Amino acid sequence: MDFKDVMIQRLCNQGRKKRTFPQREDMLLTLHHLQMMTVGQADRLFCNTFISESIQLLINAVLLFEDGYFDCAFYSLRQSSELFNNMLYISNKGEDELKEWNKKSYFPMNKKVLEQLEKLDCFYVQVKESIPDFFEGYENKIKNINKIVHKQGLDNFYTLRDFCIRNKIHSEEQELNLFMDLFNDTLCMLVILYVITDPISLVLTDEKLSMRLHFAPMTEPASIGIVEKYLSPQIIDKIKSTDCFKELSDYLMEQEEMQPAVADVVRWEFIDLDSLDDINKQRHLLSLDAKLIIDILLRGINISTIYPNCIFPGYNTSIKLKYQANEWSSLEYSAFLNQGEQYNICYHNVYRSVFRGYADNWLLEHNNELTQEEIEEIKGIFSDYRMQNA
Repeated sequence: MDFKDVMIQRLCNQGRKKRTFPQREDMLLTLHHLQMMTVGQADRLFCNTFISESIQLLINAVLLFEDGYFDCAFYSLRQSSELFNNMLYISNKGEDELKEWNKKSYFPMNKKVLEQLEKLDCFYVQVKESIPDFFEGYENKIKNINKIVHKQGLDNFYTLRDFCIRNKIHSEEQELNLFMDLFNDTLCMLVILYVITDPISLVLTDEKLSMRLHFAPMTEPASIGIVEKYLSPQIIDKIKSTDCFKELSDYLMEQEEMQPAVADVVRWEFIDLDSLDDINKQRHLLSLDAKLIIDILLRGINISTIYPNCIFPGYNTSIKLKYQANEWSSLEYSAFLNQGEQYNICYHNVYRSVFRGYADNWLLEHNNELTQEEIEEIKGIFSDYRMQNA
């Protein structure tokens, strides 16, 4: 290397000390798991973009800290939770606020956002009041890292860190512990704010409540294990004890509890043929499509997969299709949408049949050819449903 290259390399590494987290793998896998958090409320779907970005900021924080960019790493940690605060604030204010935010018009700083949340979101207020130590402790930790982010103190200067470390003015161990402590608390904060944004995420972690939710939410269950690991199992109990969540849980407890086989139909569009009688007893909890499918299966007609309106992925039964494709395209299924009725179309080593539904065609896949009697029975069921829902 010539002198110029040596100087450039020295500048690139000057004052920067790389390090590796002992828990690196666990940290990144946890963040991967948190990426699954999904808000399912129709008017809050934009929150999922905020969630993805917040998780990315935490990933960046880990990588930045390892690369020696300590101040940028702490800033990325702080920004992750602030972005979640902004998400909750915008979701309370509505679509107009989202548009203004996206246009980069005036938007309040984090302190003002938190003040506004106290006025806008009663669930946020109640959760904060139920676990004040956590919220106050987190705020204090953010104040501590602001000294690092804003470069207050000579030990936060890249050019003087080595000197401060040698003279025991600065402790690398304490800084690492501070980062890990704040990182873990931020994970917990994100989970808690996710629950506040979409309380169904907490419902889905409670089997008694979840089995009374008679629809398939887009929302994913909250990762309460993270909160229980880094804070306390009692935190979740305190959130559940808030008036807002109790109102929701009391309402759900008044609803009929789904049998497991019925929940499989409602949530996963899976039908266990050995449980048809149990499913049929709670058919009033099923969608119209599911009721029609159950009526076909109750006739003893062996169907593996049913695609209402030729839409993938459709309903699956416990009869496994003999042919398993390695890849799928929605166009393959939609191609049958406007064709005439067809039966026992050979498809690899299985069969497909097309029946006219309420408006659009349905596609059925089966291992063996349908008999003429079975075809007429299915046609009759579809005809009855069309007449009932004309």
